[in-house]
Amino acid sequence: AMVLNEIVQTYLAYRTELFLSGNPEALAQQRSVLAAELTEADSAVEAFLIENRIGDFNTERESTASLYSSVTDNLYSIQAQRSEVQGRLSALNSQLALVEPTIDLYVETNYQQQLLDLQIERESLLSTYRQGTPQVQAIDRRIQNVENLISSQGDGAGVIRRGPNEVFQSLDQQRAELEAEASALQTRLEELQRQRSRLEQRQLELARLEPRYQELLRDRTVLES
Repeated sequence: AMVLNEIVQTYLAYRTELFLSGNPEALAQQRSVLAAELTEADSAVEAFLIENRIGDFNTERESTASLYSSVTDNLYSIQAQRSEVQGRLSALNSQLALVEPTIDLYVETNYQQQLLDLQIERESLLSTYRQGTPQVQAIDRRIQNVENLISSQGDGAGVIRRGPNEVFQSLDQQRAELEAEASALQTRLEELQRQRSRLEQRQLELARLEPRYQELLRDRTVLES
């Protein structure tokens, strides 16, 4: 404080003396020196910004912080959506485990089907052969044999026809859609994580550079004043 007070008093005394002396050349010389130093200070600030790929330091810092906040919000939103989809997918997989991929569509009577096939074949033969011909008699005997079997044994063993279960297919389609959605959300999540990591690094870099930037600004402000 004592040194500062002495500097101020000396400056005031010199200032008074300077103005009273009426010597404009001294002021012009001082102004010229300060102008040169101010130009150097401006160049130092500009070189600092160019070296660190910064257009405007304050704008860069604020935009980076804003982007970081936006990316973080999106990241949390995507994480919530992914958790929801994974929960629905887990529940759907549990349902699918209880549903058969195929089901019994219908049951045919074996003997009845054979009889029907033979009758159709007989009608086809009648378009070529007359009643009583060996070909028609042969098919008649086969028909009679099947009819005898039906009379003695019933309709015979059932033939089970199986086919795709529509309920299973519907659930499986939903599962495929949820898996695709989960995959897309995972891709977006990874990209947002990379973006946030880059922004974090940029924020740390700006925080490291700020003291030097503020020092250069202070030097320039002092010279300008």
